[in-house]
Amino acid sequence: MKSILFMALISGAYAADPAPAAKGPDAVKLYAAKCAGCHGKDAKGSKMFKLDLVASAAGKSETDLSKAIAEGKNKMPAFKGKLKDAEIGALASYVRSLSPVPAPKAQ
Repeated sequence: MKSILFMALISGAYAADPAPAAKGPDAVKLYAAKCAGCHGKDAKGSKMFKLDLVASAAGKSETDLSKAIAEGKNKMPAFKGKLKDAEIGALASYVRSLSPVPAPKAQ
């Protein structure tokens, strides 16, 4: 019985990786294709726009960032209708991950 359980566990470890679509959008590739032209490859601004996304995302939630991506902000165009909701969410998560997490408030 133990050998059957062991074989089942081992065979599961070598199971095929899920299809890429099942993993969700690739935010790094999306950023490179849709955002880096204006915001720079490192998200710290480009020659055209000096907006540092790393700094501006600090303290903002993924919801706030998703809203800015979907609806646009200042000179940035809206991406709602151009990107799927999952892609917008993936970009918001990616941009948020680039920013340092704010220190917790002292109690």
